[in-house]
Amino acid sequence: MRRWLWITLWPWIALAAGPVFVISLFGQSLIHSAFYSGEQLARSLSQFLLLMIGLIWTGLVLLEWLLRVYMLRRRRKQSSTTPAQTE
Repeated sequence: MRRWLWITLWPWIALAAGPVFVISLFGQSLIHSAFYSGEQLARSLSQFLLLMIGLIWTGLVLLEWLLRVYMLRRRRKQSSTTPAQTE
């Protein structure tokens, strides 16, 4: 079995962080403030903060996906060139 088979392209670590944030008390409080707050200033600040957290999370998902693609290609390249170098 090849070593690089355990690497998948699915960024499951970063994707798992999203639901963990939503389930957390801070996440629930922020979501409640962003959509159900009676004060306009609190609602605007919470929506902005929620948007920034979402953009950072999306960036982390893309970064993890790009790193996984890079690692998978590099390992495939190494595994295809290794037998030829030993001869």
